[in-house]
Amino acid sequence: MLTPEQIAFFHEQGYIHVPGLIPRENCAAVVDAIFEFLNLSPDRPDEWYNSALKPGYGGMVEMYHHPSMWVNRQLPEVYEVFRAIMGTDKLVVTLDRVSMKPPVSSKSNPDWTEKSFVHLDADPTDPRWATEYGVQGVVYLTDTDESMGGFHCVPGFHRKHTEWLRTPKDRRSEKPPDFSGIVPTPIPGKAGDMVIWDFMLPHGNGVNHSNRPRFAQYITMLPAVLSPETIEDRIQRWRGSIPNKVAVKDAPPPTQDPAPLTPLGRKLLGLDPW
Repeated sequence: MLTPEQIAFFHEQGYIHVPGLIPRENCAAVVDAIFEFLNLSPDRPDEWYNSALKPGYGGMVEMYHHPSMWVNRQLPEVYEVFRAIMGTDKLVVTLDRVSMKPPVSSKSNPDWTEKSFVHLDADPTDPRWATEYGVQGVVYLTDTDESMGGFHCVPGFHRKHTEWLRTPKDRRSEKPPDFSGIVPTPIPGKAGDMVIWDFMLPHGNGVNHSNRPRFAQYITMLPAVLSPETIEDRIQRWRGSIPNKVAVKDAPPPTQDPAPLTPLGRKLLGLDPW
């Protein structure tokens, strides 16, 4: 799925943008599921600001196991990209959530604000993160230009973060480190595109100055070295026996049956061994 040039770019810049990896109809199905989960309508934008979405939270939606999300998680094309980057066949997929970020300009809610941010999802002084995790990923569920507050990052920074932590001041005690002076690069994309980045690459979201929401699904794959207890926990969450978060008010009840899994999906969950 990836050329040697793409792999080299990933190691040099710390991220890779893979266009058209996921069918657009798959992405549209997840967007529809997000609206249903939040009990919202794409035709009533004023209501978006009175929902479970919170300003300043990046539009994160606590939906984890909708069948449409699992369709994308177990796509062979997605697996092949992660396999090429991670250098191993034996992977598990993370049970991540989705995002819906409305525009900041709203006549019905002028107080809705967002800030651009850059961060790391790990302690950069802990060597476990680089060896046990490695990468992160996001799927663009709709066409997302630079005005929509989508994914941005600091290309190449993962190769010098150790030096940055030490100079000109010692930032190793900062939890989290202050990235406020670093300017990120926006990565626009089309529905079905995916960006995968090194765990040590500072990244985040911008501000949505457009007239439509930004939608995303987070998908990451990791080496399949989980403990039996962790695997069992993952299986129970997929089955719906363990809730991930408090249910959204007035949302429809969760799907009673677990999402269908392919033979690859069963291994990516941990239900079947590699």
